[in-house]
Amino acid sequence: MAADDPFERRLVTGLRDLLDDETPPHPTWSVAPAALRPTGRPVLVAAPRRGAMWLLVAAVMAALVGSALLVAGGRPAVSPTVSPSLPLVVPPVSPSPSTAPSVSCSTEYALEGLPAVTQLTRLQTVGFGSSDGNDQVVFDFPSLARVSVTIQPASPPFVRDASGRPVTVGGSSFYRVTFRGVEGSSLPAAALDQVVRGPIIHEIVEIGDYEGVVTWILGLDAPACLDVSTPAGTGRVRVDLSRVP
Repeated sequence: MAADDPFERRLVTGLRDLLDDETPPHPTWSVAPAALRPTGRPVLVAAPRRGAMWLLVAAVMAALVGSALLVAGGRPAVSPTVSPSLPLVVPPVSPSPSTAPSVSCSTEYALEGLPAVTQLTRLQTVGFGSSDGNDQVVFDFPSLARVSVTIQPASPPFVRDASGRPVTVGGSSFYRVTFRGVEGSSLPAAALDQVVRGPIIHEIVEIGDYEGVVTWILGLDAPACLDVSTPAGTGRVRVDLSRVP
């Protein structure tokens, strides 16, 4: 290695000073050629101390590293790193909630009247009508003050109260209308079983009039929703039936 490079010159000078100071009594670098001429007897040179040997090794390693850096342009080579490709994760899209309006369809009704006294409220008439594809049944009383009403879905077979005699009602879907605190014995026989064949209602039949409880069955040709009202100032119970949406 030529010593004309500044780095190498500094390295050589450092090694020379190190060896001259650490390994006496051998000749210094300037007189070493004359001291090494043959004299007919071996020249004994003291072994360097352990500390000097480690310094020498460190200096040589530094020289090798420095040379490698100079050759590489003064900066270490950097190996490119490749990031592993990550799978593309697409979050699931939740469906938008439906904005369609909900349709209420009532199938039960209850009206609680005052407790009945000795005299029962008499059912006066039972009427039927149709309008815009819907059917109405109207039960008319003098007053509803002491009348309780419940309307619920029902299924055959049907029997007459007290006697247990079977009663046939036309239709495929049914509602049971029960009045308490009422008597219906004053109604004509024709009103007790009405085959009307409306858009929804097929038949209206009384199946019970016993001990203050009057029961009617509404036979329908299809399931229907209830809308029950009691107009103010009257004793009427109006049952409107419309097809299930």
